[in-house]
Amino acid sequence: MTQKIQLCEWLSAYFVEQGKIDKAKRCLKKARAAESYGEIVQLCTENVEALKKASVFMKTNAYDKALQHIEHSHLVHYSGEELPLNLKIRAGICHIHLGNMEKKVCLCSCRVHY
Repeated sequence: MTQKIQLCEWLSAYFVEQGKIDKAKRCLKKARAAESYGEIVQLCTENVEALKKASVFMKTNAYDKALQHIEHSHLVHYSGEELPLNLKIRAGICHIHLGNMEKKVCLCSCRVHY
């Protein structure tokens, strides 16, 4: 990840020298995004891995497999705790696609406080 950030920063500087400011801005945005992603992964590695795998299954309409993976992640990484919101939302989406409306209502009944 660090090499990608360094490459983006180097390319950004190069594009500034060439007068290609728009390309330089795009490279800086990519570097910042990569840096942010790296920080998130370090804070909650298991959550990111669970999200990646569930997303892959969901993209291929394998909602049952995505749900199994989310439930496994819940047991292994969050046993005794509430599932993180991003995983809870994906589980709710899977239940909707699988027709499990009762389960979807339980998972999607979270409140947002401002």
